[in-house]
Amino acid sequence: MRQLYLYLFIFSLLINVFQYVNDSNILEAKDKEIEKAKTLNDSLKIYKNMFKEASYFSIDENKNAQEKFGDYNYEDVMKKVLMDLTTLNTQEGGNPLLPPATDGSKTVIRKANVLNHQWIILDYSNDSEIGEMLIEYTFDPNEFTTFKVIQNTTY
Repeated sequence: MRQLYLYLFIFSLLINVFQYVNDSNILEAKDKEIEKAKTLNDSLKIYKNMFKEASYFSIDENKNAQEKFGDYNYEDVMKKVLMDLTTLNTQEGGNPLLPPATDGSKTVIRKANVLNHQWIILDYSNDSEIGEMLIEYTFDPNEFTTFKVIQNTTY
């Protein structure tokens, strides 16, 4: 009978040791997951701040410029303005805002960013050149948006 208690005691001791080691490993793994999640969260905060800083000069962050469109939703206005701007790329003689290519290739707008209720900055290129341009625009809900080149830089 004594041996039975001894075996039961040893068996329960082994079970407890196994349980302790297993729980320690699980806790260690969970701690690593928590640290990884904290690191990712910190990185996300850094990138959000970087994005907010980079988008400072954007109509999406400029409430004063958004209010200049009155009753019109600024996002709808931006869709129309950018659509009118890219429509110029499809004109027969090329986009009249962009400088003609010296090699005869077609110059097109690659990317545009609306800064506020008046200005757009854009990137353009053709087969031999790239450049950037600052454009003034005037929104009219019933007409094609008017554009005027303020400054141009070609590389």
